[in-house]
Formats: sequence, structure tokens, C-alpha cells
Amino acid sequence: MPEYQSKQHNKRAEKSALAPTGPGPLNRLLRLQRQAGNQAMVGLMRQAGVLPAHTPRTRSPALEIRRQLRAGPSPRIQRLATWAGDFDMDYYNLVTTKGMDGVDMKLHFTPGKHVRAEEIGMVQTVNSTDKSGVNTPGTTAAEKAVYQSRNIPTGQAGAGTRTDRIGGERNPLYGTQSTAKTTSLEGSGASTYGNTHHGKRFVDKTGTLQKDDAWMTDTPQRSSKLVETKMVFETSALAIKGIQAGTYYGSVEWGWQKDATGTVTKLAFKVVSNDVPSDIFNAAAKQWGTTKDTAGNAVLALPTAVGKYANKADAPIYAYNKRFGKLAKNTRLEVTQLNKKFAKVTVIDGTFVGKVGWMRQDLLSDAKVK
Repeated sequence: MPEYQSKQHNKRAEKSALAPTGPGPLNRLLRLQRQAGNQAMVGLMRQAGVLPAHTPRTRSPALEIRRQLRAGPSPRIQRLATWAGDFDMDYYNLVTTKGMDGVDMKLHFTPGKHVRAEEIGMVQTVNSTDKSGVNTPGTTAAEKAVYQSRNIPTGQAGAGTRTDRIGGERNPLYGTQSTAKTTSLEGSGASTYGNTHHGKRFVDKTGTLQKDDAWMTDTPQRSSKLVETKMVFETSALAIKGIQAGTYYGSVEWGWQKDATGTVTKLAFKVVSNDVPSDIFNAAAKQWGTTKDTAGNAVLALPTAVGKYANKADAPIYAYNKRFGKLAKNTRLEVTQLNKKFAKVTVIDGTFVGKVGWMRQDLLSDAKVK
């Protein structure tokens, strides 16, 4: 059957299947039932975010459903879970046009029930290389020097990895801008680039749950003339305000590469860590804290957290100088602050998951104990 005939045949079959015809009362009832079902489906699709809040009046519910199905899979289907919530992509597409290679993406972090944060920002590292070695962006010598100062030094694990901010910014939160007078990440600024949004999940003073996703968009690209190119990103969500401030909510990896034959591929979107980001991420965060922006302003420090385990059964944990519980041996913890003898921790699993308190440092181990 010719292609155009096949399309006409399919349209007739589709119309016949979707809309019972004829003047009889049974057919009228079937049409009403189908219409009600379509309207209900549109309502569910709007709740799921597949459809916008309002669709054009000129488009019937059935046509809108068919249009969405033809458009391909629903958004945000690449979901990765960590202890604190879900990372997922709205889209993650290759870009190989206008002399540039790379990807275009939008990443969400949806905080789960154990998150207690009034503000959540996105932070990421990047390692960009080509056949000649580590790529250093910048159009002037001064700008290149800033980027180089933020790289993990040569000879160390993850050499060339840096916190992913442009040279003129002193705020480590992705897409977030601060003034030279800003001293804290909490409420430190907002994006005017339109490429990020801070999230939250907490119960306010009235007992109402306030929640919102954190998200970011990015389109990292490099010239198509380059060969054996690679850009690797590790992205995390960080609590910057609230009881869990300084706590990381896991991290994910994504990016792209181009081989010697010129083939460009996306890197697998995968979990790097269920809680604290990788050692390389932390090394880049520490390196970032030693640098300045292109105007000579000191940057805002980026918190570093380390993963530990309770090394004894019934390890006590305190809040406001009062013990609120005992942890099982090998309970996973994020250490976000240290003083002489105690460590501030966020509990990652077990009975007290999500709770924040203080523990003696001698009750913490790097690995599980027998």
C-alpha cells in the first residue's frame, strides 16, 4: 500500500475507533462516555505535568491526548533516587549543530519526605578535556588564570576538575549571583540568567508543608573542530537554609564525549553518591574556597561533607545538649561540621533518618564495622 494511502487508511481507522457514530441513543451514550473519559485523562495529565494547566479551547481532549502521545515519552522519565529525593531529567539531548558539540539538559531535584530545608541550591563540578589535555575557558589571560586557580592541581586525583561557575561569579551555587558584600550562601542571591531555581521542603510556623523542586538547565558545548573531547559533570543538591543546612542530598553524573572518529555520545545519567558527593567533588569545593573572582573578590565558601558510620551500637546523638536517641551500629551519617570533640551529623538511614544532631567523633568510622 502506498504511503499516502496507508496514512489515509490509518486516519479512518483511528476516527472509527475513537468516536462511535450514528444517531441512535446507544451511540450518543458511548460518545458521552468517551468524552468524559478523555476529560478525566486530560485532568490526570495536567496533574502529572504532561499537559499545561490550560489547553487551547479549539483542541478537543481526545486530540490533545493524541498529540501528546505522538510527541513521544512523557517528560522527567529518567529518575534516580537518593536518600533524600529524586534527580530526574526533563530532557537530555545531544547538540551537534552550528559548529558545536554538546548536550542540552534540564535537571530537577525533588526533595523527599526526610528533607528539612528552607532553601536548596544546585552545585556541580566539571572536568573538560580534549586531545591536548584539560580545557581552560576564558577570553583573557586574567580570566583564564581564575579558571586555572579553581582546577584541582595537576598530580592530584581528578586534576582539572573545578566547581562549575563562570570566572566573574563568587557564588558556588549554580546560576546564582551575589554581590561583593554577600557573606553567606543562605539567601545569597538569585539567578537572573533563568537557568536555575532554588527548591525547598519544610513545615512552616503554621504547620503547612512548603515544598518546591530545585532545578537547573545547562547546555555545555565545545567546537566541533576539536577531537577526543569530553565534558563530565557531577551535580548535587545542597541544603543552604534550615535545620539541614550544609547537608548534601546525593549526586549524579552526566555529560558528553566525542571519540577520535567524530562520534558524539551522551554519558550515562547515573548516581554517583547516595549522600555526600565524591571525593573529587569535595576536593574541587576546597580548591574553590581558596580563589577569587575576576574582580578580585573572595568567593563564598562551599560546604564540604564527609560520609561516616556509627561504629558502636546505641551510639548517642544529641540536640541542644540533650540526647534524643541512640543509633544502631553502622548507621550512615553525613558529617557537616566539626568542633574539638563532637561532629554535627545528618542521619541518612535507620530510625532517625533526616534528623540533625551532634555525636562524639570517636563514635564515627570511615567504613562499616563488624
